Amino acid sequence: MILKTRGFTIVELMTAIALLAVIAALTVPSIGNLMRSNKLTAVSNDLFSSISMARSEAIKRKTNVTLEPVGNNWGNGWRVVSNGNELDTSKAIADGFKASTKADKDSVTFGPNGYATTNNPWGAGDGVKFCDGKGKAKVVTVNTAGSIKVIDASC
Repeated sequence: MILKTRGFTIVELMTAIALLAVIAALTVPSIGNLMRSNKLTAVSNDLFSSISMARSEAIKRKTNVTLEPVGNNWGNGWRVVSNGNELDTSKAIADGFKASTKADKDSVTFGPNGYATTNNPWGAGDGVKFCDGKGKAKVVTVNTAGSIKVIDASC
């Protein structure tokens, strides 16, 4: 009777492991870039959502509602405030990311009609800029009518 062995030889196993190692080495940097890009998109979408909330709360409450940075720094997060009451707050942005804005673009207030109380508060690309530390950025802008845009940019 002839016995037939089943399984892999050591050469086949080592070849498979080497191939797996090469594939893993090629995909790890791409995954890091994808995660950084997703975090950048998430933080800009969070601000977009807070601006939308501030505007809709101003209309709903028929009073002024302000979106402002925590501690005068957008990197620390932001809050939505109406008549001294904090309606919503965000957490600080992730480590390695930076937030910046021009000095005169520190907050935005929406009136009862849903329009910003100042003319073109964050227009012309002068909104809050989030940088990922690797040269990519997103800028969140809002105009007088309350229209919000997220623009791809560079740091």
